[in-house]
Amino acid sequence: MVSTSLAGSGSAPVEAAGRGKSQLPGTGERTGFTLVEVLVSLVLVGISLLIGTGLVVQEYRIGRRLAAQTAVLRSLEATIEGIRAGIVPLQSQRLPPPWPAPRAISEFTIVIQVDPQDPPGLTHLVVEAQYRLSGRLERRQVETFYWGGPP
Repeated sequence: MVSTSLAGSGSAPVEAAGRGKSQLPGTGERTGFTLVEVLVSLVLVGISLLIGTGLVVQEYRIGRRLAAQTAVLRSLEATIEGIRAGIVPLQSQRLPPPWPAPRAISEFTIVIQVDPQDPPGLTHLVVEAQYRLSGRLERRQVETFYWGGPP
């Protein structure tokens, strides 16, 4: 049985073991976290949040770049189909894109290079897109052959 004394009775009061740390009732085990454990966990959570934020920002940039590249390739395909349909003249030239470019792209032009081949009527086409994406000059090209029939 634990005895406690009232103030002034001359005996010292009984202190809980662990000096201020809480204990599970009936056991001698301490509960709770130490300051070092809490600080380590906060540092780990902070690092995880920084990495996660970086990935979200990077995902946005990758999405913009892929959308721009898709639009450029569609423009190249539309230009080749325009040549095959007779809408775009079969000659070496520099053209604006067939439709408005995405906002991420600037200075977008399409360059067509025509190289007649043997037999007559066969033409080697190189259709190249030149554009700026995030300040960097990018180039994409498609090569194909066009058969216009004998002259």
